[in-house]
Amino acid sequence: MRFLRHLGQAQESGDVSGGPDPSSEEEGLTAPFSEYLATKFQVPTELHGPLLSLCLSQAAPHQTSAQYALPRIKRHLSSIGVFGPGFGALSVKWGGGSEISQVGCRALAVGGGVYVLNTGVKSIGPSPEQEPDDQSRIQIQLANDESVKSRYIVGSNWDLPAASRPSLECDKVARSISIVSSSLANLFPVTAEGGPVPVGAVVVFPGSSVGGADDAPPVYTIVHSSETGECPIGQCVVYSSVSIPGSEGQSMIEAAVQKLLQSAADPDTKVLWSLRYTQLGRGASHNADLSCPSKSVICLPPVSLDLAFDDSLIDTVKKAWELIMGEEAVQHEFMKFEDREGAYEE
Repeated sequence: MRFLRHLGQAQESGDVSGGPDPSSEEEGLTAPFSEYLATKFQVPTELHGPLLSLCLSQAAPHQTSAQYALPRIKRHLSSIGVFGPGFGALSVKWGGGSEISQVGCRALAVGGGVYVLNTGVKSIGPSPEQEPDDQSRIQIQLANDESVKSRYIVGSNWDLPAASRPSLECDKVARSISIVSSSLANLFPVTAEGGPVPVGAVVVFPGSSVGGADDAPPVYTIVHSSETGECPIGQCVVYSSVSIPGSEGQSMIEAAVQKLLQSAADPDTKVLWSLRYTQLGRGASHNADLSCPSKSVICLPPVSLDLAFDDSLIDTVKKAWELIMGEEAVQHEFMKFEDREGAYEE
């Protein structure tokens, strides 16, 4: 209770960013979160795991600092009730940020953008300069052998041709998607009067409980019910992740999923289908800076491997927008478009 009151007081005072401050060393925020809980608030050891799970840290407990954990727990607690009684998070379908992409695509369409779907970039070169205006443009050859001209090209390392890519360092995580024959209804109780039936649950397994070493990172299983529309009624989808790539990580995930299934009321519960893969991306130790291999090429950083939506993604996109807009960025608002009524008539 002392710890929760401390978070509440910080929330009321407006200290919700969780960023480092001059007193970080004195307050012990650089220490492991478990040590911080024990020394400052005398929190019992059996509560360290549940509190640690709220920050969704994919690092081992001794590698998760209080400075990392506190702002994430604050965000979780302050979000409860924002969208309705009893819940503080929105679930995204299919285990990724596809809906975020849809928002960006819709914004581009409103802003007058044009799509060429299922077509990559084969090469980037100087414009033939057939027209005076072409001097500031580059020529982009698409995978379908068509060519377009542009002043800028923006993409991730995987979007750009090899000759235009900067050097890239990525973290790796083992992940899986499993469709389960049970609804696992016990994971989705209504948590507040008048609140909705939850469609998602986060179940965390300490690494040592699923075959990992004593200092192994935890395995996260994010369970989606059929209410998400991702699977038939009576089934559920389990998205699993651990920050140990390869066969070692996958064996830990498999052990975690089996432990999860043992909690089902039906002893015949089984995995109907499973996909296992290694995902490359940006972990907590890497920054989200843009890189510009040339004045016309803007390379976005690798996608964040965080289990919660990474708010810095919007800031990164805005920085790319400011580079392209230049001085005009001062006159325009980001993601705000002029009324295009009558544009087609013109």
